[in-house]
Amino acid sequence: MKKSESIKSGQGSIDLLSAELVDKTATKEDKTVSLTEAKSKLEELKINLKETEVRCAKEKADYQGTDADLRKAISSLENAIKSMESSKPGAAAAGLLAVKRVMKETPAFASAMSILDAGPKWEESLIQVQSGSKVDPNDPEYKHHSQGIIDLLNELLADFKSQKEKADTDFAAAEKACDTMKTDLSEEIDLTNGNIETLEKEIGKLTQRLAEARGELVEAEHLLKEDKLYLTDLT
Repeated sequence: MKKSESIKSGQGSIDLLSAELVDKTATKEDKTVSLTEAKSKLEELKINLKETEVRCAKEKADYQGTDADLRKAISSLENAIKSMESSKPGAAAAGLLAVKRVMKETPAFASAMSILDAGPKWEESLIQVQSGSKVDPNDPEYKHHSQGIIDLLNELLADFKSQKEKADTDFAAAEKACDTMKTDLSEEIDLTNGNIETLEKEIGKLTQRLAEARGELVEAEHLLKEDKLYLTDLT
């Protein structure tokens, strides 16, 4: 009677262990797939973060270069206008030459250079200054040309200030977007790392339990076999 009960109990244990092995094996396979996907995702996130950092650094460098050029142009224009308005032909000539030099040195200002070239012929007004001749700032002809040049320089100054304001605004928005993207990617990387760590621990526990369950199943099958042989011998 006891052997019959033992056989029945043993068979029940074998059935439970077999079911557990099937279930935990399937669970382990699912988690292994999830782990592979998480690791792949982590690599993509790291690549995206690196690309974002490189792109944002380039955008910043480009902005700083443009900003330096615009500051130089604005400063040169302001100095030239101040010199023209001072009614000192020598200073005016030097100021205008400085402006033209800045425009020539900066390819981005080619359009401004063409405007200067097409504007009032300031060379005719100030050629005497460059040749050492005396120029009367009160001469109506000189004042006529000078005012035209001042007006042109003021137009260019307003344009460059507008360009700088736009560049500042655009970069501020771009920099904010970069910071947000880098923060989001970094946080997602941390979450993915945490997910990978959790999956690895769970897979480790499942692997250990599967090994234990296989050992228990082998032992239960061995005991069941002995009990059945004993009953057969009795019969």
